[in-house]
Order: sequence, then structure tokens, then C-alpha cells
Amino acid sequence: MSGRTFQVLETCTLIFPIHHHVLNTFCTTLPNCKDLTFEGYPLDILNGVSANRLTDLSVMCSSSYKPRGSRQLARFFSQTLRESRLAPRILHISIEATNKAWTKALAFMLNLEELVIHNTQPSSLGVKVLQLLVVHPVDENKLGTTTTPRGWTTPVCPSLKRFGLRYRRWLRPSEQFDLIPVFMSIIQSREQSNFSLHSFRIWTGIAQKDPLELIEGLSISLRRFEVLKYYAMIVDHALTTLVQLPATGMLKILGSDPVGITGISVLKANPLVTRTTDEFMDSIQAKSVSQQKLAVGEMLFKVVKAFKVKDATRTTNNLLDAEDLRALAHLMNSYPAVLKKKVLMMAAAAK
Repeated sequence: MSGRTFQVLETCTLIFPIHHHVLNTFCTTLPNCKDLTFEGYPLDILNGVSANRLTDLSVMCSSSYKPRGSRQLARFFSQTLRESRLAPRILHISIEATNKAWTKALAFMLNLEELVIHNTQPSSLGVKVLQLLVVHPVDENKLGTTTTPRGWTTPVCPSLKRFGLRYRRWLRPSEQFDLIPVFMSIIQSREQSNFSLHSFRIWTGIAQKDPLELIEGLSISLRRFEVLKYYAMIVDHALTTLVQLPATGMLKILGSDPVGITGISVLKANPLVTRTTDEFMDSIQAKSVSQQKLAVGEMLFKVVKAFKVKDATRTTNNLLDAEDLRALAHLMNSYPAVLKKKVLMMAAAAK
């Protein structure tokens, strides 16, 4: 493909990695290509692609190392897109990068009408980055600010009409979702200025086909924001219900289908950790109950103390007295986030 011009091609998919010795010499011209997909690493290969009629660009970078992804993201926007060899109006991009790298990248997205960012998880793209999409009223005391006739500052991505965040996975029990206020600010501020969005979509999982649309007409959809809040709250609510069960009952659910039964996303227990826990419990089985409690309690206390509850000793003793020791040990070793929720609820109830 290198060194050739493809006059007829309108849709093209490039799948790499390639041999490194080809990277610096790769070049191809796609004069009539309107839809280009790149899958692989590095993104530098796109420096050798010229497609001046391109409309849609999909970039799926296979590197999962954030520092490397950040460098790739910076070069992709500052070099590949800035030189106008590729000037898409629609961009779907998947790359692991730092918030600092995304902040710089957004500054180059002047002509994009649609941007969908594929994220590993809700914390992949932080509040500070998303706040850049908010349009602010003019601050007369701020010199050098670019303004619009209606008295608003010019935001990043001024041409943006459609925005989306596609998460590969949704929240875990230990995670908080703090993006709803900034989502609302983005939509409302752009609605009031000359930069209104037509669409703001959220995919909460890789298998979700139909996204949650947060805009109706050109206005914010409060009803759909309630659904998004529900998505965020169901993790905590389901977990709150789950941790009220005895440890044995919790393990039955966690070991089967926690997503289907409770709605929460919990990683499966590591078989090695499970086997090690069982071996430890088998090794103390011949001891008296008080000695077994002491053995489990020594480890449990360290875990409970790390949760920063006020009286870790009392909470530890209450767990040892109330729960099956083997089930408690498995909960401690395989599902620490679930145990933390139970411990915090116990501590709150004891006040």
C-alpha cells in the first residue's frame, strides 16, 4: 500500500502494528476517501496518509500505557491533523492518555462537528478536561479573551454539534461518579450561546448498543439525566443491599452473576487468591474457635484499619463474632471493596 495512490477508494481500514522500519517511509494518498478507520499502534503511521476529502475518522490505538498514549495523542493532533492532510469533521477516538494530554489535544479540535471518546472507565477523562467544553460569559477583566457577538467566550471545539463518551465498563462499588454537574454545564452553557449541541451521548458499557441521549431538541433532558443518576446510584444501592446479607450469602451472589443479580460490576475472584485463602483456613481448622478467630482477626484488623473507621478493633471483633470465618476470609481477600462497604455501614450504625 505504501507509495501508492488509490483513486477510487472511499472507505478504508488500516490495521497495524507494522514493522518499525516501515514507519518512517510509509505514505499513501486516498484522494476520494471519506471514511477512514485506523486500528493499532503507533498513530504516527497516519502522518503518511493523505486524504483531503475525509469526513469520518475512527482511531483505535492499541497502546494501554498512558504516558506513551499521551505522546501519541499530542503528535496526532499537533502534527497529523494540524497539517490538514487529514481534516475530518467526525472523529471517534480510543486512546489511553492523561488529562493533561487531552487538555492540549482539545485545543486542536477547531473544526470537529462530532467527537466520541472511547474510555476505559468513567475516571479516564476527568472533570477538568470536560470543563473546557463549557462556554463561559465574557470576563471583562480578563485580557486577551476571544469573544463572540453575544458576549460569550469561545470554547474549545467551537464547531462541535455531537459529543459522546463511550465507556468500556461502568462503575465499580469503590468508585464515585462526579461528572453529572459538568455534563449539565456543557449542555446548558452551549444552549445559551452560539455553540449549542445537538447530541450528547453516553455508553455505560462496551455491550450497550443504544446510548443514553442527554439532549432532547437542543435542550437538556432532565428525564434522561435522572436515568444517568440512576445508573450511577444503582451500584451503591445494590451494594448497600448486598452487604446486609451474611458473608456466606454475599459470596454466593458474588461468585455467580453479580452484574445480573445486583446490577453492580465486581471483578471475579482470582482463583489463586481463593485457593490460598482456603489453604490458610484448612491449616487452622484443627485449632479452637478462639484461636481461629485470632488468626483471621490479625489479618482482618489490618484491612479494617485501612478503611479508616473510628473503632477498628470493635468492628473487627463484631465481624469475627457474627460471620462464618471462612466466608469472612474470602470476602476480605477477594472482595475488599464489598467488605469496605459493609464495614462502613457497620461503623455508621454504631454511632
